[in-house]
Amino acid sequence: MLPYGAEAIYPGWKISINVTVRNEGDFTETFNVTVYYDHHTIGTQNVTNLAPGANTTLTFPWNTTGVPPCPFVDGHYVPYIISANVTSPILGEISSYLPFYGGTLVIRLPADASCNGKVNVLDLGMLGYAWLAKYGEPKYGPRCDFNGDGAINVIDLGLLGVWWLYPD
Repeated sequence: MLPYGAEAIYPGWKISINVTVRNEGDFTETFNVTVYYDHHTIGTQNVTNLAPGANTTLTFPWNTTGVPPCPFVDGHYVPYIISANVTSPILGEISSYLPFYGGTLVIRLPADASCNGKVNVLDLGMLGYAWLAKYGEPKYGPRCDFNGDGAINVIDLGLLGVWWLYPD
């Protein structure tokens, strides 16, 4: 779940990834589920005594501090692949080891509102247009909410200043 209608996030944002698992077998099962971005572990949770035909939704919190921005190649960000996998054996089941690919997620370069792989005057212009707007207001732009707090303000301007003219 991305905060405030964002289509991508910045390093340091805290998000939640929801995974729903279902027991399609005939026996009550206990197993672990691990969630990954590319091949890096986000977290592992235990599912205990899931009855046949039942499902449960697990929420994996993910603090993206320290996660590098996605690579910028040929004019666009190459997204991370989000996947989930049962990481403990379920008796008599082969498919339990197959990963489920849940989609992709882009972590952009901090302060790159224009999504061009750089922080420059284009990003400043977008921030200026959205200045002092809050989530739900017409001028609010999630690309300019660099810290993900639902408001475009001096904090976002400060982050733009820190990354100004990167990577030049």
